[in-house]
Amino acid sequence: MTIGLPVREASYRLEDLRFEGNASEPSNKLVDLTCNEFAETIHKCKGRMSYAHAVKFYDATTGEVASFSTRFTFAIAIRSDSSNPTDTKGDGLAFFLAAYPSTIPSNSDGGNLGLLVTKHPKAYGTNRFIAVEFDTYNNTWDPSKTYDHMGVDISAIESAE
Repeated sequence: MTIGLPVREASYRLEDLRFEGNASEPSNKLVDLTCNEFAETIHKCKGRMSYAHAVKFYDATTGEVASFSTRFTFAIAIRSDSSNPTDTKGDGLAFFLAAYPSTIPSNSDGGNLGLLVTKHPKAYGTNRFIAVEFDTYNNTWDPSKTYDHMGVDISAIESAE
């Protein structure tokens, strides 16, 4: 089984993408997942862009499981704000797979990367996910002295070991 998602260069249709929270539609071929472009502060901002349609990973009739690969390019731009130097970058971003339809949880800003509700360390049931995180802020649950790091999150914001 092969999965093809038409989200590369200009081959995708905007209606195939779902924008939530503070995410904005592409401008100059770039998607802003937080509120860098239109807000004075990025505090408590969160945004999500996802594919707007269900993607079948398993064929119950044949028992065949899909495999896939992906590649992407992204940039984490740090704002220059001398009036508020602690508000210059967010906590990071994550590429995730979740049940369809998946919606951005309320109160999932900051270190929760738009995946989990604050103060809920794990997702259950249809809220489960797997994600690759690009973490740019050292939270209390992060391994000590990791600072900026990549991690694999399995239904939890604390990276798997």
